[in-house]
Amino acid sequence: MKVGPGTIVLMDYSLYLKSGELIATTEGKSPIEFEFGKGEILSALEERIEGMEVGEKREIVLTPEEGFGNIDYDAIIDVPRNNFPEDIELKEGMTFSLKREDGKVVPFTIRGFKEDKVTIDFNHPLAGKTLRFVVSIVDVKSIT
Repeated sequence: MKVGPGTIVLMDYSLYLKSGELIATTEGKSPIEFEFGKGEILSALEERIEGMEVGEKREIVLTPEEGFGNIDYDAIIDVPRNNFPEDIELKEGMTFSLKREDGKVVPFTIRGFKEDKVTIDFNHPLAGKTLRFVVSIVDVKSIT
């Protein structure tokens, strides 16, 4: 059976940056499982695995636009330091989340400090990055 609409896919993967740095992997863990066509993985990745069969392995490179988008510089802002609890020692790279008025939780990362301000970034951590996936199809099952 081939990967495509109406299937549940079990897939092993390793995700690398263009530099070769390993970001995530299922190696030594269970494969990911998803229903094809339901938006559970990046759409460009899903498009490129369509038609693959059990045991097939493939390297897939996604541009920033195909992955998590380009960096939106309007999503990087400075906020007063007193917006954070005083008892937390803030460090660059720390991640937090806030709850918007509509109830949606939005993650952000601390990018730096300026006097009494903290620079925060609402972009996905992989925005602006070229991604290289090495995928292997473990199993493909019919939904019915």
